This record gives sequence, structure tokens and C-alpha cells, in this order.
Amino acid sequence: MKRSLKCLALTTVVLAAQAQVADQIQRATISGSRGTSGKCTIEVRVDISAEVDVYGDSGRLRTVAGQPATWTRMECTDALPYSMSDFRFRGIDGRGNVKLVQDPRNNNATAVIRIDDPRAGSDGYTFEIEWSGASGGAPTGGFSTSGVPTSGFPTSGYDLPRSGTSSATRRGGSRTISSEGAIDLCRTEVRTRGERDYSLRNIDITAAAAGTASTAR
Repeated sequence: MKRSLKCLALTTVVLAAQAQVADQIQRATISGSRGTSGKCTIEVRVDISAEVDVYGDSGRLRTVAGQPATWTRMECTDALPYSMSDFRFRGIDGRGNVKLVQDPRNNNATAVIRIDDPRAGSDGYTFEIEWSGASGGAPTGGFSTSGVPTSGFPTSGYDLPRSGTSSATRRGGSRTISSEGAIDLCRTEVRTRGERDYSLRNIDITAAAAGTASTAR
């Protein structure tokens, strides 16, 4: 059955929910150095949506929607370097969608992976990042407990301005989100709840806008 829903994103509600979930910082277990090439295997548990930032020898797990995401493991042969000639991402396990949204080669040495879980409850997700042709060394401080990098300036920890939006603000503590980001979260939540609570499949969201109230038809 295909239903059409009209979603009006609750921007202020989304911001309040995000502020309640602290970023989870994980230091990688490093073993078996491979010189100019390397690999990290990462496993997390996610309910609805989360993002993983990898910078140097540490990772930052951000809950975007749903219950707080948690780390299971982060195992690397080396720290992710400042510069590399080749970078690859591979999803291994998980019932939802896992994708690379920021390549570290054009994101100040920070890889960003997005996970969207479509079903009720959390599920485990495992993925790998691999690189070769490393040069220039690697960050060793990673992320501090506050989620701020202790060396370098990776842009993944910041909300970057999009067309028609204000300037960037650091995630954590005082947070901002663009209208487009709030609308994406709303779409994910509508699809998840429609499937979980009402057994609806193939929900088509025909319109979405940022505002202060929500309606569904």
C-alpha cells in the first residue's frame, strides 16, 4: 500500500532533541601498522539515524535521530592520515543504509559516514574504511571528550552553511541545524513510524517545509 504524507518539520523540537544526546568519542585500537596504507573496522549500534566521524586515531558518534547511538568497536591498523592518494569505504553489516558522505581527502582529513536504520529498535552496523598512499603523517590527538578535534580543523564537526542558511555553528552545547537537515530528519521519522506503528510501506512524502507545527494527511 502506498500512502502520501505531507510533513512539516519541527525545527525547534529537533534542535532540543539533538542537544540532549552527547557525542560519543571512541579511541581506536591500533595494531599491525601497514605503512602508507591502512584500514579501520568500525561497529556501532544505531536507532533511526547517526553519523560517524573518523579523524586520526579516534571517532565521534553523533545521534541524529532516535535513541542514543553507541560504539561497539573501532579497530585500525594506523591512524587515518592527513593526506592519502586513495580512499575506499565498504559497508559490511546492518539492515539499513550506510554511506560515505564526506571523503577525508576533501574534508580536512575527516571521514564522515551516515547510517539510517529503517526499523524499530537499534541494530548493529559494521563498515570499513581503507586508504593507501598516505603522506604528511596523521593526527594523534583525535577528538577530545568535548567532541572538538585537538589538532587540525576538520569541518565535519560543524554545521556548514548551505544556500539560504546562516553561517556554521559547532555541534555540541549550542547547536544549529539547517532547514534542509530538519526536513531530512522529519522524512526519516515519518517513514520509520509509519512502518513501525501502522504497517505502511513505500510511504511517499510529497511535500516538506520548515515551520513550527506539523500535519499529516
